[in-house]
Amino acid sequence: MDCGLDRFIVSCDGHTRETYEKIRVGGRFDRLYGGVKLLLETMRREGRTRPLIELQFSMFSENEYEVEDFKRFWLQEGVVVKVRPKLYWSGNVKGGWDRVKTDQTRVPCLWAMDTCAIHWNGNVVMCVVDCDGKYVAGNLECQSIKETWNGPLKWIRELHLRRRFRELPEVCRGCPDWNVKGAQAFFPNSELRSDYERYIRMGRTFMTEQVSPQDQAVHIGVDG
Repeated sequence: MDCGLDRFIVSCDGHTRETYEKIRVGGRFDRLYGGVKLLLETMRREGRTRPLIELQFSMFSENEYEVEDFKRFWLQEGVVVKVRPKLYWSGNVKGGWDRVKTDQTRVPCLWAMDTCAIHWNGNVVMCVVDCDGKYVAGNLECQSIKETWNGPLKWIRELHLRRRFRELPEVCRGCPDWNVKGAQAFFPNSELRSDYERYIRMGRTFMTEQVSPQDQAVHIGVDG
């Protein structure tokens, strides 16, 4: 709580021990739920509003029947709840091919716009959905995160913003998950919703209508 973190997302993907530990192999359901409750209790006791706590539930065939109980439980705890539709992990899981688009009706992918992922070996890849590292933009042994974000990944973002989707790397071009990141967010009260939406807008200046697609990319770099 003292490190300056603004937002903390906890992916649970299960509301019972059996379901959670089946999906999150090696995870411990009681430790996770107990840890989140301890964090929330400490924040309340100290009067803290940061970080924003978000409990995320990604839907699978194994857990979708627990969504409503999950929402009800964590909204009562006063946190943001996000429910994400089924992912196909950039095509690694069969299905979702009807979602793939490269024409002008597609919009820039928010996975690419404001995230990247770092794998165990230091590879910086396209996004969190690129779990196999199909597109490697750099490696932390050779470049910093900032250099990679403002280099190869910036060019990918520019292609998205200019809607040149057919020129994207295959991991993006054939991805069925490009429109899933937003998911569905639920809030326990209007105050938290306003605070959360204000925070999200801070990181998405590139989506403003006032700036042309060619100029929007300058807002995506990291200056700090």
